[in-house]
Amino acid sequence: MPVIRPRPNRTSSSRAAGFTLIEILVAVLILSFGLLGLAALNLTGLQGSQASYERSVAVMQANDLVERMWAGLCDLYDDDGDFVEAEADTIKAAWEAQQQGTLAGTGWSSPALDYQDAADSVGTVIELTIRWNERTARDGEPATIEFVHNFRLPRVDCST
Repeated sequence: MPVIRPRPNRTSSSRAAGFTLIEILVAVLILSFGLLGLAALNLTGLQGSQASYERSVAVMQANDLVERMWAGLCDLYDDDGDFVEAEADTIKAAWEAQQQGTLAGTGWSSPALDYQDAADSVGTVIELTIRWNERTARDGEPATIEFVHNFRLPRVDCST
């Protein structure tokens, strides 16, 4: 005669073993919010990196123009030692023409130059302002950012 084994009774503790569908959905929802937070953090970091890059480009562009002014220093002053703004504007125009291919369509505007005679009469102080549009992280609207660089070009005797 076959032996019949009685089936064990399921108690409430054996029914609670394992996960229910609701628990899994809640865990997936919490994980999704965490991943969205990480994505937002990564996006903010990328925007900060882009802003830093654009500021670095502005500094490099300003330094390039300053170096061009220094290279043409003898042309920037006439025989009387007066600063010739037209020569400085010519150097700036050549610089802009060279930069146009690099910065076309990027939101960069033409730099402004402001010439001032130095108080001690040893040269000319030039204020170089570079502006560009940058999307802000808060509202996504473009904001105009300014980089201002002041430098002095001394009067030199280039007659020799």
